[in-house]
Amino acid sequence: MQTITITRKKTIEEKKEIELPAYFKNDSDEPVLFYKVFSADQCLQIFNESELSIKDISIAIDEDLGNVASNESEFKQAYEKALTLINSKL
Repeated sequence: MQTITITRKKTIEEKKEIELPAYFKNDSDEPVLFYKVFSADQCLQIFNESELSIKDISIAIDEDLGNVASNESEFKQAYEKALTLINSKL
């Protein structure tokens, strides 16, 4: 008798209702990530208070990545720090 290892892929689909704009942040120490969900499929990501980018909404709401609900005030503070840093390099 032979033993083999197989891999099965499982897909779980969840539906969530959120009110826009919605704010999330990564609850781990590094990297520092903030998100503002502004549409049904996109969000603004702030990475380490130094980079701004548009991402798919799925990354912002992924609890497996350590993301938790945040608020407008926390997001604005990180956004202002990012803009200040970016402007200082222009």
